[in-house]
Amino acid sequence: MTPVYVSVTGAAGSDDGLDAHAAEVGRLLAEHGCVVVCGGLGGVMEAAARAAGEAGGQVLGIIPTEDRRSANRYCTLVAATGMGQARNLAVGVHAVTTAEDAVTTALRLVSPGHQ
Repeated sequence: MTPVYVSVTGAAGSDDGLDAHAAEVGRLLAEHGCVVVCGGLGGVMEAAARAAGEAGGQVLGIIPTEDRRSANRYCTLVAATGMGQARNLAVGVHAVTTAEDAVTTALRLVSPGHQ
């Protein structure tokens, strides 16, 4: 069965409360067989990745640098975009990252046949 990829996004500089929520989400997703997709760095992204990994799940980190080594250590798959903060795009009052758009491309790379 093809796993479902679910993006967990949030603050790179977070706090214990946010990290706890992100960890719970990451753990639950992994326990249900989902691949956790995140920005691959610190804060909420790292908390979700850590908990998903501890639960035996996979984590796809989509990072802004070209160096895969800059991803947090819990990412099992890393897409190094090399886009820096240019991957962030604000539309209206909602922030959207091009990294989310890159998920579709990344999924095609790691999961052939994904549309």
